[in-house]
Amino acid sequence: VWDWFRSLLDWSWLQTYQAFVAGSIGSFLLLWAAVIAMFQLRAARRTSYADLLVRLSEEWNSDSFIVSRQLMMELAPVEMDQKEQRQKVTERMRIVELESDKDYFLLTRPLDFFEGLAFLMRKKYIPLEDAFRTFGGPMVTYYKLFEDYVKEMRKEPGNENAYKELEKVVEE
Repeated sequence: VWDWFRSLLDWSWLQTYQAFVAGSIGSFLLLWAAVIAMFQLRAARRTSYADLLVRLSEEWNSDSFIVSRQLMMELAPVEMDQKEQRQKVTERMRIVELESDKDYFLLTRPLDFFEGLAFLMRKKYIPLEDAFRTFGGPMVTYYKLFEDYVKEMRKEPGNENAYKELEKVVEE
């Protein structure tokens, strides 16, 4: 038994196969490091994705956005017919556009926000389902309210692609 046990402790075979053993151990360690790195990257990706959604939500609920949203509610109250809302928005946008009024930027801020969000969605940085759950209702509502104005705006040179990303996402 002792001889058998001593033979187990005999590492002379290691000299013969040292390159194979070293390569095997190295490969195993590299594989293990790759697996650990993959899990860390997934965790980092989830964290950055969650951070992105939180920042978008904070921006949407920021004081300056609340001013924009209040202005929109005054312009197109919920109890108003949708067609009438769209006409009123288009008329108001024509006026504030010509006057270079700050209301132009306040009113278009949500559209710009949703255009950026739509770009992130179309590039697959944010899944359509997640964005829809978080911002879907307001995104569709704002685009529909501004749709007539956006179509008019696209007729002007240089504005042919205005809010195209948003339009594509709303259609989806």
